[in-house]
Amino acid sequence: IYEKKDWIAKVTKNRPEFYNTYRTETLKEMSAAFEDATHDDSVAVLVLTGAGDKAFCTGGDVAEYADSFTSVPRDFVKWGKLFNRVNEQLRHIGKPTIARVNGMAVGGGNEFQISCDLAIAADHAQFFQVGTSVGSVAAVSCWFLPLMIGDRRAREMLFLNKRIDAKTALEWGL
Repeated sequence: IYEKKDWIAKVTKNRPEFYNTYRTETLKEMSAAFEDATHDDSVAVLVLTGAGDKAFCTGGDVAEYADSFTSVPRDFVKWGKLFNRVNEQLRHIGKPTIARVNGMAVGGGNEFQISCDLAIAADHAQFFQVGTSVGSVAAVSCWFLPLMIGDRRAREMLFLNKRIDAKTALEWGL
């Protein structure tokens, strides 16, 4: 959902029944919203969130991975380029971006909150990566997580899939 009102552009991943996972179509819609917010002078700040209170976003939809990327692996490369481009757009909107983390921020969802300038998290929020458990690469986290929380803490999150609660995330600078 893309809404603009009172200088604020709000992008909401609206799949609460699937913990706000994103599909290829979601990434394309986010890209269009970020592009619009970049060029709209009536937008002063962008807020990125997820519907409901269980998840900000738990990453990519694994059902789509199974349906699309296992049968045509080259499509995963195309999808990966799209995912990275959308994160890049988010980092370079040219206006403040805020992640409103209302639950779990997992994998690519955690990477989207990392790409925002600021994050505001509910007390029940959790942050973690799952790449090593599912054979995925944390493309954004590998670069930016060590800069945010330090190398050893980043390795702990990336290698061990350790869940970080909101209080710890605040203390660590996540």
